[in-house]
Amino acid sequence: LDVDEDGSVLVRTKIDGVEGKAKFSDLLKSYQLQGHVDKQVREVAESRKALQEQQQQAQQQWQIQQAVIGQIAQVKAIESELAQYQGLNWNALIDSDPVQAVKLDRQMRDLQQKHAQATGEVQQAVQSIHQQKQQQTGASLESERQALLKALPEWSDSTAAEKDRNAIKADLISRGYTEADIQGLSDHKAVLLARDAMLYRAMKEKATTAIQQVRLAPKIIKPGSTQSASRLT
Repeated sequence: LDVDEDGSVLVRTKIDGVEGKAKFSDLLKSYQLQGHVDKQVREVAESRKALQEQQQQAQQQWQIQQAVIGQIAQVKAIESELAQYQGLNWNALIDSDPVQAVKLDRQMRDLQQKHAQATGEVQQAVQSIHQQKQQQTGASLESERQALLKALPEWSDSTAAEKDRNAIKADLISRGYTEADIQGLSDHKAVLLARDAMLYRAMKEKATTAIQQVRLAPKIIKPGSTQSASRLT
């Protein structure tokens, strides 16, 4: 470390093999700026990664949905074939042509087995879509929760968070929101707006109450005033 004529602390540097000196204050600013840039780069990278994951999940879900549509069409086609067997007079067919009756019965049973298998595949696919939606919803809620805690670090205290939530809920209900509306409030930006609005109204109400109290308070008469003298006489 050196000191220049102005008393600024100098730090020895070496860039591409060339030695030099730089003010410590400039290095500090550069370090802080680099930290800010690195933070923004990380946030952009995280956002891009989250977007890619969402796109991938959406693509997988779309593929499953398309597969389900095809499977449902297959089930409907099998049901259409089975309907042809339901119109047969089996007793008369057995009496007139037992061999044909056995053949048709075997074909019908094969179709029934295919129908059961196809129906099971549709149910599994629908369940898979439902599970994916639940996972996406859970991941989205956790992401919004983390964003909310980042914006409101004081909410890491469960007591303080619960107090604010109850106040926000009461304020929203007073403005006509339903329980369903409040339960569906998951976006952290919307929660922040609702909180700001609640705090603003609470502050405004306190200010109005204070003004009313001042207006209703008895006026203080200064000693020696005309009104004071008239009361004494």
